[in-house]
Amino acid sequence: MPQFNRPIAELKHPSVPRTLEPSKLRPFYRSLYADAARPQRLLAVWRPSISPIAPIARFVPAGASALDIGCGSGGLLLLLAATGRISQGVGCDVSETAIRAAVAAGKRLVTPAVEFRRINDFSDVPRGPFDAVLMIDVLHHIPPARQWEAVVAAAERVAAGGALIYKDMASRPAWRRWANTLHDLLLARQLVSYVPIAEVEHWMRQTGFSVSHAESYSRYVYGHELRVFRRPP
Repeated sequence: MPQFNRPIAELKHPSVPRTLEPSKLRPFYRSLYADAARPQRLLAVWRPSISPIAPIARFVPAGASALDIGCGSGGLLLLLAATGRISQGVGCDVSETAIRAAVAAGKRLVTPAVEFRRINDFSDVPRGPFDAVLMIDVLHHIPPARQWEAVVAAAERVAAGGALIYKDMASRPAWRRWANTLHDLLLARQLVSYVPIAEVEHWMRQTGFSVSHAESYSRYVYGHELRVFRRPP
């Protein structure tokens, strides 16, 4: 059973990884989530192998304030704090289990820079504004009728001159989409709904943002679409 209430003095603090290669991140996450439930620990340890962190982290401005919407158990935000990339951060998620794991993992870093909050809806997300807002592999889990609302809510929390760093699973080619669909059916027990990246770009341009970086890449059977949207100063 997870032990979320052990004194900090009894916890083994994870060593900060020198690079963001998946093989270097595994020991960090294995130690960070040592007290988490086994499924959460395994997901945290192995997720960077199928969804690399390096392409995302490089667009977070040094010393930024960051908001991670749909942070899960907080792995990305805690890594950014541990490596000194951000000065402060807030992670939000609808899963109480994930937030409990994030809070426990945060205690291992002994850093006041990051906090985690469970939310029920977009209105519960802190308004900031933040230098960087991250929405990573979240949109396809949101019901189609509210996906536009989710993107707009994220955009509203970006400071002037800041960035919305968006990544989601690729909807093309079809075989990669179905590979991830099966993944989410097995692990999240959810039939997900993908939004074409062109549609997300259209929504963001409507809110006044521009696309400052566009990149697609794959790992194993998984395809990824990364976009950095910039708010004017």
